[in-house]
Amino acid sequence: MANPPDEAWEVIKRSKIKRSPVDWALQYLWNLPEISVVLSGMGNLQMLNENCDSADRSGVNFLHQEDLNIIDNLIEIYRKKILVPCTSCKYCLPCPSGVNIPQNFAILNNIALERSNVRRWLYKRDYNKMANSPKKLNQTKSNGNASLCINCGACLEKCPQKINIPAELKNVHLILKKGKKISDIYK
Repeated sequence: MANPPDEAWEVIKRSKIKRSPVDWALQYLWNLPEISVVLSGMGNLQMLNENCDSADRSGVNFLHQEDLNIIDNLIEIYRKKILVPCTSCKYCLPCPSGVNIPQNFAILNNIALERSNVRRWLYKRDYNKMANSPKKLNQTKSNGNASLCINCGACLEKCPQKINIPAELKNVHLILKKGKKISDIYK
């Protein structure tokens, strides 16, 4: 949320309610009655202070309809940008071929959301660091990239999102290693 896509920035800028993207996300979570704790990654004192300030301005059912409409718009933008709806539950693991299925999907989704070419390159580098042959696999931890998928289907029944994992892993590899454009694969 700290670095939203351009479409999300436009919604945030047009809003009469002025909040940072992170504050929008935190307010959304704190507004929900079923949420009792929010864990947020923070890298410095400024982030800690911003999150504490956000918490001070929050509460269950605290948001007004105008806030909720903006959040609905932001959610829709993100849903359209997420190529593979993997929640990283890891029920699909271990993969018999050693593929780290959630990590492959996370890299693809991050590239789809990313505006910076440098950060896209860093995500592709992360993909290329993953094992691409059985010899390079870590025997105790799935660390394989999508190219190792043998289409065995062992993951399919385990996925609560009902993702066609072998087909999506093929797409990951086509985009991240073979250089296909996302727009060529995902219409």
